[in-house]
Amino acid sequence: MVDDHTQLLRAVANVLWPFLRAGERGWKTYRETRLITPTGNPRSGTYSSARQSENPSTYVEVLSVSWKIIATLWADDWPGGQSWRITLDKNYADAAISRLNAATIADYETALELSNCRKPFQLETDENGEKRLTRNRNDGLITNLTAAALEALAGAAELRRIPSELEATLFSDADEHISLDAIRAALQLAGSDEP
Repeated sequence: MVDDHTQLLRAVANVLWPFLRAGERGWKTYRETRLITPTGNPRSGTYSSARQSENPSTYVEVLSVSWKIIATLWADDWPGGQSWRITLDKNYADAAISRLNAATIADYETALELSNCRKPFQLETDENGEKRLTRNRNDGLITNLTAAALEALAGAAELRRIPSELEATLFSDADEHISLDAIRAALQLAGSDEP
């Protein structure tokens, strides 16, 4: 029997899969910046992301640059029934892959390049009638080693639970009338400011 943590890792791997297959295009650049005023002091005491200033004598200092995949695992997409905001930093992903043995890395890289499956883990019903995510056996490139590599990558991701009441505001019966404010509030609670 597979535990709930493994199910969550597999669900996260399914969400990350298309971004990983896209290679460098799947990773977005994120810059941490601060706005410097003419006195040379930061505009505020925090180092939060700065917006453009109307004052031409100020400038934005780049503190760090990172590459990330930011995605959402919705409650309906896996047996756990909870929604999660997923953030995978490229440095953490590279570290997770580097800890694997050579055969696992080779299988993983081959699957990224040649596999045609939409998801590496499929939802199946076991003998007890419970739904579980299992390795996609319809694609020969999704081997046990590839599945282990994907689970390791999913384990390197930062997960933030999206409260069910916020998810309910995002998916209502009148989906065409979803409030942009509700979407922004949900994303802010999930850890992102970008809609």
